[in-house]
This record gives sequence, C-alpha cells and structure tokens, in this order.
Amino acid sequence: MLLGSATAARADVFQLTIDGCSADCGSGVFGTVTVTQFAANDVQVTVALNDNSKFISTGNGHDSTIDFNLLANPTIAVTGLTTGWSLVSTTAGSHQEAPFGYFDYSIQCCSGNNGAGNAVFGPLTFHVLAAGLTPLSFRDLSSSGSPNAYFAVDILSGQTGMTGAVGAGGFTQQAVPEPASLMLLGTGLTAVTAAVRRRRQRRA
Repeated sequence: MLLGSATAARADVFQLTIDGCSADCGSGVFGTVTVTQFAANDVQVTVALNDNSKFISTGNGHDSTIDFNLLANPTIAVTGLTTGWSLVSTTAGSHQEAPFGYFDYSIQCCSGNNGAGNAVFGPLTFHVLAAGLTPLSFRDLSSSGSPNAYFAVDILSGQTGMTGAVGAGGFTQQAVPEPASLMLLGTGLTAVTAAVRRRRQRRA
C-alpha cells in the first residue's frame, strides 16, 4: 500500500526562448524555469541556463535578475536563496524588465553589483511561499511590454557574450515525484526491509 501511495505531481516548465536583449543574445532555448508544488503554500522554482550563460544584473534602469507575476498579488516570502541573491520586495510592486514591461516580483543576484564581471553561474533553486500558492499561480503575464512574458531572466549570454533579458512565453507540463510521496515511499521501504530482517532472524 505504501509503495502504491507514491504518486506524481505536475511541474510546469517555462522555456526561455524570447531574446529581449538590446543586442543579440542568440537563439533557441536560453534556459528553463521549472515550478513545482513542494508543500502546501510552497512552490519550488528552479532556473537553469543553457550554453554556459550566467545570471547578471545589468543595471539598465531596473533592480532585478529574475522577474515574475503571481495571480492575486499575494504577500510572499522566499527561502533558500544563494548568498548574494535577494528578494526585492515581499509585496507586489512595479519592476521594469525591458522589453517585457513590468513585473510584480523580482529577485536580484550578484549582491546588487552590476556588470558582466559580477555575473554568476546557475542553476538557482529557491522556494516561494504564500497563502494558497500553487504552480497555477505563476500564470500572469508581464504588462505594458512587447512581447509579454511569464518570466524574464537577465543573462550574460554564453552564445554571444551580450547581456540583457530573455523571456518565457509559454510552458509545458511534466510529471515529477511529489516530495511528500518520496518521503512516504522511503518510509515504506524502510518498514518492508525491517520486516524482512525480522523474519530471517526468526527462521535462524
């Protein structure tokens, strides 16, 4: 029964395919943003870049490296950020990420230091916490921008060496093991192993 309890959750994978750099950052998939329900009110976000690209804060009039919106604009907390990274604000604000427009929430890297010399490799994984938060909450698009994007990430391109923002215009879904189910599965396997050992000891 315990083994049968391990079910799969859904992870939404946003592909960073929109080149929003003022100069050419390249083509293809610049990276991915994966959002997964980790626990109640807790969504894990993993941002991975391709082609040896790096996260950057370019200082082009905004204060962010990773930008996103959430439905209903909840007050959030962010945990698990790497040293040097910070949440700009716990409440929805107005953070510009050209050319995608304005986002409500932003995370900044590089201890706020601008320029290619302070760019950092990923991937980055962190947790966003808010009442009722699910992967479906990450559905709101940027406003006043062209094109709109669900996420924007400021990068130093590994393809061209240029800097700027790349965006995710859509998402796909994939099945992933739920953390709680994995824990339950591990507990079940431990119990089964202990039972087998006891039976062998009795027979001996």
